[in-house]
Amino acid sequence: MSARPHILYILSDEHRGQAMGHAGDPNVQTPWMDRLASEGVSFDRAYANCPICTPSRGTIFTGRHAHAGAVQGFFDVFKPTAPSIATELRKQGYRTAYFGKWHCGIVRNQVPPSVEEDDTGRFSGGSRNRTPEAHRAGFEDWFGFENLNQHFNSSIYEGDNIDPTPLEGYETDALTDRAIDYLRNYDSDEPLFLVLSVTPPHFPLIVPERWERFDLHSLEVRDNFIGGDDMRKHLATYYAMIENLDWNIGRLLDSIENQVDFKDTTMTIYFSDHGDFMGSHNQIEDKGHPHEESPRIPAVFHCPGRIPAQGN
Repeated sequence: MSARPHILYILSDEHRGQAMGHAGDPNVQTPWMDRLASEGVSFDRAYANCPICTPSRGTIFTGRHAHAGAVQGFFDVFKPTAPSIATELRKQGYRTAYFGKWHCGIVRNQVPPSVEEDDTGRFSGGSRNRTPEAHRAGFEDWFGFENLNQHFNSSIYEGDNIDPTPLEGYETDALTDRAIDYLRNYDSDEPLFLVLSVTPPHFPLIVPERWERFDLHSLEVRDNFIGGDDMRKHLATYYAMIENLDWNIGRLLDSIENQVDFKDTTMTIYFSDHGDFMGSHNQIEDKGHPHEESPRIPAVFHCPGRIPAQGN
């Protein structure tokens, strides 16, 4: 491996650390996450510094505690002068690219007329605010959005475009397509730092129908799970969203392995900004408490030749 590996961050939202095959969940099948773990390392006691989306993401991109970081609260915005992993890697010669959900602060006066005046429903729901360049933490190639929670009606802002570009289909699938196309067309001599950030399995709990495979009454739930069929249905769809995400991680890894410039020269990291109770403690779509299901997150590191394989 070269002295400067390519770095791929895969970031999801609201994926609790227990919900992976190699982490011991008896329901969900995550062969690609499991492969990354067995060929690298999975930290089984990784915790979000602050299990709320925005400050947690500020921590992820700066390495600083939430109370002292670039994004200190849910309605804060990423400080233009704050150093980030992108700014630091650029000093080392990296090209930086960001795909997907940013959620590091809504800049209130950044909704373009094309969104405000839209009457087709194509840009309805969520925070369609454009993230100005100064608030992008130093990322150069930008294909992001602030916070939508509209998995079948997402859109991104590309580069310096003022107007958003609609995404077709399910968000995780569409963003993975975009990232794969970018990797296939990457022709720079600079090492690449690319972030793929998707909303699922964050609510709303929806997924393409073909992923809904779970029988409600066959689910093995945690000892602290409380709820009837409605809660089990939520949990089943949550698992389906994770399996869809795992499949997309596999597509991304296949793309890397089929490109000479990326094969065996890429560090891949998968993690989430926080977890969710999903029926534990009789809570759902909630994470603002310190119980295990909320702050515990996946943290899987894979880098051939640098990180020894932990095995199964």
